[in-house]
Amino acid sequence: RPIYILAADGSAETILTKTGVNEAPVWTPDGKHVVFTSNRVGFVDLWSAAVLEGKLLGAPFRVKEDIGKIRAIGFSATGDFYYTHLTHGGAEDVLVAELDSAGRVRGRGGTGRAGQEGCGGHALFAGAPGRRNHS
Repeated sequence: RPIYILAADGSAETILTKTGVNEAPVWTPDGKHVVFTSNRVGFVDLWSAAVLEGKLLGAPFRVKEDIGKIRAIGFSATGDFYYTHLTHGGAEDVLVAELDSAGRVRGRGGTGRAGQEGCGGHALFAGAPGRRNHS
C-alpha cells in the first residue's frame, strides 16, 4: 500500500512511499517528516520520511524496528508520538514514544495528545488511488 501526499486543493499528488505495506501515516509537529509503519524489510517497523513542500526529501529511514501492528493517534506539541498497539487478545494498549526533530526515537514519556491535521496545505492518504483512507 503506498502513502500519498496530496495538495489540499487537489492540484498535486506525490507518492511518499510504495515499497511494502505502508500504514498509519502522521505528520510530525514541525511538519518536516511523515512517520508511518511499513513491512518493507520483513517485519513491521516504524519509518520516517523527510518532506518539504509536499515532496519527499531523500529515502525514508527506519525509526524503530519491529514495532508491530499499531494505530497512530498523533503527536503532542512537544513531539511525543502516541499510538495504540494491538495485542494478541484483540485489545489495544495506548503507548507513547518520544521522537526528536529528525523523527528518531529518543525515549518514553510525555503528556497530552495532538490530533492529526494537514501540514502546509497537504494531507496524507494510505492506499490505492481512488480508494484512499484519510489518516
